[in-house]
Amino acid sequence: AALTRGHPRPDEIQAEKEREHQHIDLQMQQAQVVLQEQTNKERDFLRSQASQAKEIASGRWDQHLRTQELSAEQEYQQQLAKVHEDARQMRLILEQQSSQLILEYETRRAQEDINHHMHEVELHQWE
Repeated sequence: AALTRGHPRPDEIQAEKEREHQHIDLQMQQAQVVLQEQTNKERDFLRSQASQAKEIASGRWDQHLRTQELSAEQEYQQQLAKVHEDARQMRLILEQQSSQLILEYETRRAQEDINHHMHEVELHQWE
């Protein structure tokens, strides 16, 4: 008995081993919980940063889009003004041409009337 004195018995060793297993399992579970919480916090942080980056990028794209739309609107307005000016010029030319043609017609018509009247006068003189 002296050789085993002070030495734990196999059932005590087994019981201690079971307690240590439970302690290890508990520590592992606690470590898992801590790791899961850290991972969740890191994931939330990364998602938050990504969301902010998206908002910034979206804001930049919105600003870029507004700039492009403004540029397109300005180009449209310039082209529209040119179309209006071209139409005004064409109307002015048309007005001048039609006035010239009317004047030419009225001049010729007056000359015809004069010629006709002169012819009548000459005919009366011959009679």
